[in-house]
Amino acid sequence: MARWLLLLCVLGVFPAAAQARTGFDYGYQRSQTWPALVRLVRVDLGFEIAEKDLKNGYLLFKYREGPRSFPGSAELLPSRHYGKMGVRIVIHVPSMPQYVERMLLDRLQRKLRDELGQPFSGESGPPAPANTGGKPAKGPEPKKPAPNNKEATPNQD
Repeated sequence: MARWLLLLCVLGVFPAAAQARTGFDYGYQRSQTWPALVRLVRVDLGFEIAEKDLKNGYLLFKYREGPRSFPGSAELLPSRHYGKMGVRIVIHVPSMPQYVERMLLDRLQRKLRDELGQPFSGESGPPAPANTGGKPAKGPEPKKPAPNNKEATPNQD
């Protein structure tokens, strides 16, 4: 009997400690990501922000689903994204399934792309060149063939 009680206690304690946080690396700067995160949580989703601290890089909010609300957090951590400095966002809503955290990260990613454009990534190549007003960007001049000058070339008879 004592073994079963011990097993139930262990199973009851460890699942809560093993809850994962969901994070994603973004190729945007911290100064670009923070305001977008705050606008997403407060304006777009209408969640209450309990506490925010840019200096330490965290945001505490109340995730709302119907009449109920659940505590949530978002952290901004420095990260390297394809060799450039970017930011890693970690979202944690412990009372909800992990897909909720993933959904929030996806919404943030869409918001950043809509507002700031595509970040630089090693897979997609360098960022697109600035708008040149419909004119093609100037590249290196093509090589011209050397002139065929018979007078300068000695006769090889």
